[in-house]
Order: sequence, then C-alpha cells, then structure tokens
Amino acid sequence: MTVNLEKTAEFLFAYARRYRDAYARATAAPPHGSGYPKLLASPYLRASHLHVYVAADGVVVNEVEREPEYAWYVAGGPALKVDLEPTRTPPEVFDALKENDLLGKPIGIYRIVAQGHIPASIWRGRIRGIAREIKLRDDQTSITLTFHDIRSSLKDLVSSLSFGAYGIVLDIRLPTSDSQIGEPHLIRNFGVFPADLNNRRFFSHLEIHGQADEGAWDTRIVNLRVQQDIRRDLSAALSKPGESGGGSISLGSGNTWIEDYTNRLERLRSAIADLRAALLTKGEDVEAVFHDVLQRHPLGNLCTAGRECRA
Repeated sequence: MTVNLEKTAEFLFAYARRYRDAYARATAAPPHGSGYPKLLASPYLRASHLHVYVAADGVVVNEVEREPEYAWYVAGGPALKVDLEPTRTPPEVFDALKENDLLGKPIGIYRIVAQGHIPASIWRGRIRGIAREIKLRDDQTSITLTFHDIRSSLKDLVSSLSFGAYGIVLDIRLPTSDSQIGEPHLIRNFGVFPADLNNRRFFSHLEIHGQADEGAWDTRIVNLRVQQDIRRDLSAALSKPGESGGGSISLGSGNTWIEDYTNRLERLRSAIADLRAALLTKGEDVEAVFHDVLQRHPLGNLCTAGRECRA
C-alpha cells in the first residue's frame, strides 16, 4: 500500500529531529560526544523548506534553496545542459562565453544530447499528475514540508524535475522497490537546465527513493536510517576537509564510506611524508618553509573537538 502524505511527514519530521540529535552528539567534545569536527551542511540541519513528491513507486525529497548567485547556467555550474541537435542554446550565450574568453574551455557545464523526442512538458520541467498538495510545519525543527501527491511513476517525476536529463537522456538506474531501504540516489549542489534556458533547477539536495510503501516510511526505522546516514555524511565530509563548492551525484550506497576513508589516509600519509622530508633536509631553514608544507596539505591542520576545521 502506498504511503500517504501525512505518514511521510511524520517520518521526515522524526528523522530531522533525530538527525540533529545524532549530529550534536557526534560533534560534542568528549566525554559528552565523539568530538567530530562540525563539517556537515545537511539540509536536515539547516533547511527551512523541503518539497516532497510521493509518486506511485517512489519518493523524492528536494531542498528548496536559493540557487548560486552567479549565472551558473551560463558558466560555472556544476550543471547538466539538456540539448538536442542542432543545439537549442541561444546565440547570446555563446557571445557571452566568447567575450569572457571561455568559449571552448571547461566551464563546469556538461552538455548531454537527447537521441529522441523529449515531450514538451518534460522539456519545460512541468510536474504533471499532482492530485493533492499539503504544507506542514514542525515547530521543533522549524522545517516546512510541502507535499505533492503524484499520480505518475517515479521515472516520469524525475524526468520532469530534470528536464529529461535523468530518465530520458541518461539512465541513472533509478532505485526500485527491490532496492535497499535507506539508500537513495543523492544529487547535491548540481544544476540542470534545458539548452534554451526556458527553465532551470539547482538541486542543493535531492533524494530519490525507490520505495513508496508504508514499511519503508515507518517511524520505527528512523534510528537505523539516521545512524547509517550520519556515518555516510561524516565520512564523506572528512574525506574532503577544507574543500567547498562542487557537486556530486551518488547512485545508491556501495560502501563509499570505505573508499572515502582510505582516500583520507592516503592524503594524510602524503602530508606526513612531505613534512618529514622538510624536517630532515631543511631543518635549519626559515619557518616559512614549513608553513609552505602545511599550506600544501590542509589536511594536516588541527581540528579541535567541537570546532570547525579550517584549511
């Protein structure tokens, strides 16, 4: 049985409250917490408004956030540009790129071309089949959820949200009812737009779940979901300390936290090796030599418990 909007709201509000509690414990200084640095920017910590789409065979959670202040859909991105042949890109876009010496250079926008027809409603990003909408607010977290009851498939919904990028041009293997519960596709800080610039969307945080049954949104599994997601989010943040910007697309889980941690250890090994070499060969040089080593390896900077790491 497909979960209703109210049941989904109950789950998401409970999840946000529990996520914040878990994060506070993880970042509190010992002995009250684990002493992790405050690196996360999860929407469940900071967002004030989320859109939730409940389709027949899946649920999509989209953070409603301001898009970047720069014209990311012209240059900068990161974004996917959905296009056709011949291109639908307006001439003035090419003129702007040429004027700024960006034409033909990497600009953070990836053009993807449809091999067939894209329906007009999807090209314009119109969400069809909305049977009911409600807006609910949780006073404890100050999060507002706007729910949309969608009478269409998850694939159609995602295609419309992405102007056909996901589902028509690219097969991102959307999660299904057989996928693991709590392992959604995640799109973070990544934009998408049609080439003619009739519309655009910048996804600060987009979750695509392949389950819309009541069992997958039962509040009794909130704790398990939060424990898994906190581990995922912290390991990803710790693997890239001091880095900001950039987008990511994650298709399910796949034990990425193991890879991220391994990468972090390799960066730490490199930093230690460089510092050791400097101490052995340049021990009598001025202090600026060692400052340069630390600057090249921001991972080596100290992160005290309960404080933010700075590169």
